[in-house]
Amino acid sequence: MYQESATVAKGDWSGTAALQERTAPLVDFLAANSAGAGDAVLRARIATLHQRRNETSVALGREMERTRGELQQAKVAKRRVTQIAPAYRGPAAGQQRLRGIG
Repeated sequence: MYQESATVAKGDWSGTAALQERTAPLVDFLAANSAGAGDAVLRARIATLHQRRNETSVALGREMERTRGELQQAKVAKRRVTQIAPAYRGPAAGQQRLRGIG
């Protein structure tokens, strides 16, 4: 739980996702079987762990959406530059390229 919190605090989203994937079976097992635990403190800690895991998953989802949006904006900008770049290459640029060949 502390390692996951640390990776989230650092913004290490790929590390957080890898950690969640690695620990998910154990966390899910503990959450599913914590009702049988006789210790109320242990049940509370497991519930907190499961809740924090869910909160981290939501944060990862938001970060993924934000990153997808930034990627989409970069793709649009690249497409625009590709479309308008020929307008900024005047005849002089074409002539220089031809002179360099010969």
